[in-house]
Amino acid sequence: MPADPPPLDALAAYLSRRCGEEGLGHPLILDADAIGRAQPSEPSPPIVLVRDPVGGLDDAALATLAEQTGTSPRFRAPGFGLLDRFDPLGVSEPPASFRVLAIVTTFNEADIVGPLLDRLLEDGIFVHAIDNWSSDGTLEQIEARARTGRLSLERFPSDGPSPYFELRALLARVQEYAHHSGADWVIHHDADEIRQSPWPGVSLRHALFAVDRFGFNCIDHTVLNFMPVDNDFVEGGDLERHFRFFEFGDVASHFLEQKAWKPQRELVEIASTGGHEAAFSGRRVFPYKFLLRHYPIRSQQHGERKIFRERQGRFHPGERARGWHIHYDLEVPGTSFLRDPASLFSADDLDGPLLAQRLSGAGLPGNPRRAEGPAQPSGRSPFAWHSATVREPASVRIQLALGALAPGHLARALRSIGAAIEAHRGAHPGVAVDLAIGDRSSAPVMAAHQLEALAASLVGRGLRALSFAHFPRQVSDEELHRGLLGSGPAADYVLVCDGASYLDRALLGALVGAARADVGVVFARQLPLETTVRAEEGESWPAPAPGEALRVCALVRHQLLSAAAPSEPEDRPALVRLAHHHGLRAITAAEGAYVRDEPLVLPGGG
Repeated sequence: MPADPPPLDALAAYLSRRCGEEGLGHPLILDADAIGRAQPSEPSPPIVLVRDPVGGLDDAALATLAEQTGTSPRFRAPGFGLLDRFDPLGVSEPPASFRVLAIVTTFNEADIVGPLLDRLLEDGIFVHAIDNWSSDGTLEQIEARARTGRLSLERFPSDGPSPYFELRALLARVQEYAHHSGADWVIHHDADEIRQSPWPGVSLRHALFAVDRFGFNCIDHTVLNFMPVDNDFVEGGDLERHFRFFEFGDVASHFLEQKAWKPQRELVEIASTGGHEAAFSGRRVFPYKFLLRHYPIRSQQHGERKIFRERQGRFHPGERARGWHIHYDLEVPGTSFLRDPASLFSADDLDGPLLAQRLSGAGLPGNPRRAEGPAQPSGRSPFAWHSATVREPASVRIQLALGALAPGHLARALRSIGAAIEAHRGAHPGVAVDLAIGDRSSAPVMAAHQLEALAASLVGRGLRALSFAHFPRQVSDEELHRGLLGSGPAADYVLVCDGASYLDRALLGALVGAARADVGVVFARQLPLETTVRAEEGESWPAPAPGEALRVCALVRHQLLSAAAPSEPEDRPALVRLAHHHGLRAITAAEGAYVRDEPLVLPGGG
């Protein structure tokens, strides 16, 4: 597998792709020491990327290069400089006739919706609010601002509240309203977002006018998820001033955020992709991404109210079956929504060390384009190795075999995995955890959106990476687990599970705590999910049901599992023999760790 691209190579790949797709011509990519040798070209390049790893680039050198290439210096950051033909300050202020419309969808966002609307209106942007029957004062704040004459309001659905939130229907209404609005530009805008231009000091409306004059008709965005680090946010407060720490969006859909466009003669379609992509013929996307500052959770109290009382029960079952609305599935009461600032990025770095990432998304985990994908581990990325030096194992893979499950069991199993990973991260901060899922059902039980949301949720709780593979129904558990071994990053130990597993929060700690350099297999007792569900939030373990036998799960060294020949159930003690053959021990972990595990049911630990 090729090495991950360093950030500037990833940025160069992004600029080359975007310029090529939009018919701009080729970007010019130089090392700083080649500036004096750069030759003028016709036509001039749209963008010039100068790599400056030793920090020798100065303003005079950039000015010389700009003159040679017909561009202007635009951005400077440690390690590189950008010059281009896109000068927003060379474009006049937008005339009064230039109409930008933000279609803002709302549901119970009374603590922030007022300042958001004020921000848009003060920038000269018209607003159409579509409220999903809020009950917390959101509607009253919108109505108060409707008196300006630049804000309109509707409630959706029009015939009254519905038992479920139907995103596709709402997006269909957004695209319909946008099509008939007569606006020069439309922004699909949620109530918990702030949009900003890529150029500091240039307003959103002015930036859209400049992009329009440059010949583009669509805008992409970089997602910044700002996280609470305290409970001090005051209703109606300044989101940008209060929330200073964030993480980049890190699932594939976050790298397709085309949420501002110029209405066309044809309907611009956004509903089929959950609002992520504006689809129309003749689309030209501006090369630099605008900023989408997202503030989903503002405090512990807000997170508990929003997720457990206002969201989890309202999502439409049909849309969930498509893989939508699962991003809160793993959240359980008692979850802490407050984050350590040291684990997040600072907004102060967006125009400096993080400039390449914010302009392009290049070098970020989750980027689906390999050439533009993750940068080398920095110690701050959720997918990067932790920097602490720890005893073995350095990494653990959880392998989950999916099949026919009782209703609700998959979501419950995934929630328990998330809780176990989060608890494990606190107890073993230097041990990376991956999740590999194998699906042997006739059709994949997890859609692409579902996988992305699952990855995003688990990464926030400490997961390093997630991989998924679909196998034919006839594949046995043992064959499926063997097939999963080669997917995703390698790990020192593998914990094999099935979809009916119950991974208690103590499980990984018990197994990893017992694993040492001289240990090949660690066993722990288990009970099936059906028996243990009532202990999901409790501290005590339930007794087995009448006639139900305790069984055993195992954390196995990767090389032992790879070397084990396919065997019948009565031959499974071969793992113990393999461990002994390699001079390793097979031990039993502390009690209190339960998981259902068919492939490696072994009669006790030797």
